[in-house]
Formats: sequence, C-alpha cells, structure tokens
Amino acid sequence: MSSNEGAFRAANQARAGLDETEDPMAMTDEMLQFDWNRVGMGAKKHVLLGQRARQDGRLDDAAREFMAAAVGGDAEGMYNYAICQLKGRGTRKDIPAAIRWLEKAAVCPPTQTPTATLDNVGVGEALTTLGSFYDAGIHFDQDKTRAREYWERAAELAAATGMNQFGICLMNGTHGVQKDLPRAREMFRRSAEMLHNEAMSNLAVLHGLLHEYETAAR
Repeated sequence: MSSNEGAFRAANQARAGLDETEDPMAMTDEMLQFDWNRVGMGAKKHVLLGQRARQDGRLDDAAREFMAAAVGGDAEGMYNYAICQLKGRGTRKDIPAAIRWLEKAAVCPPTQTPTATLDNVGVGEALTTLGSFYDAGIHFDQDKTRAREYWERAAELAAATGMNQFGICLMNGTHGVQKDLPRAREMFRRSAEMLHNEAMSNLAVLHGLLHEYETAAR
C-alpha cells in the first residue's frame, strides 16, 4: 500500500461514525504531516487543524480553520464551520449562514478522488443534520418525509447517525416509509459497527421484536 493510500485509509477508519465533538487524534498527527496540496486537497489540512484547535479549546482558531476549509470547498470544513455558526463557537452566531453552509455541503460529491478515494464525510454529516432540522421543525417548517429523505441519502453514504435515523423510520414505519424490519436491522447493524451508541441500543430492541414475531408465528 502506498503512503497516500495509507493516509487516506487512516482518515476513513478513524473518522467513521464520529460526531463533531470527537477528534481522532491518533490519526490527526499522521494526517497533519501529509502533503494535501500535492493531491489537490489543501483545504483538508485546515479541517485537521480545526479539529486539533477545537480539542485544545481554542475555539476562535478552530472556527477560522474550518472557515478556511469551507471556503476552499471542503464539505467537512463546511459542516464544521456551520456547527460553529449554529452554536456561536469561536465566531458570531449566524443561523442563516450556517444553514447555507450545510446545504452547500450536502450537495458536494460523496467522495474526493485525486489519487485515491476518500469518503467526503461532511456530506453525510450535513445531510443528517438537515434531516434532523426538518424532523423537529427547527429552522425549517416541519416535514417528516423530507427529513427521512435526507437521512436516507446520508445512510447511502454510510453516515452513522444517518443510518440510525433511517433505521428508526424503517423500524416504526414512519416518515413516509413502510415498516421494514430486516432493512432496519441492516441500518442499525452498520451504524453499530461504527460504534454509534443509539444504533447499538436500537439493534438490541429490534432483535427482541423479531424474536417476538418469530415466536408468535410458530
């Protein structure tokens, strides 16, 4: 395996299923040393610097780095800068601007492919967040079907929370989809493999339901 492929793989494995507060620092040191400009992805280093600054509590620095990544076209930078703006972390709270960044991230390509394929994780994160807003009627008029559509798209990109949320829709037959327990189980299983705690709990609940159905059918 080339050093480029190893770096890309480390990024994918370390960041899978993490929310915006979690930083895979074992990966970050390696990734910070990688020459992202050489593969046409200079904005990615700003994301990593932002993650480091956030963990160190330097929220102003984190916001600046995420903004630089966002302006540079990186979906993960767009997502993280949107979170900064939504919560007023290290920058002025600006919900309309944050929504615009989330919507821009959500339509970015799902992968980044200069020399190797790197999952564009910010796309799935943005889709998941937008889905949650539509589900709860926060910042948008409530629209359960649209929420599920966002989660389903996030699930297609293997976003852990997106898979969990879409699995809940399938388990309960809500948000405009029919109940589909086998498919829900697959969503929870894949999300749980990414160490998503709620998905682990939902998978256990679903196993119990399936056992009850099988017992009743005998």
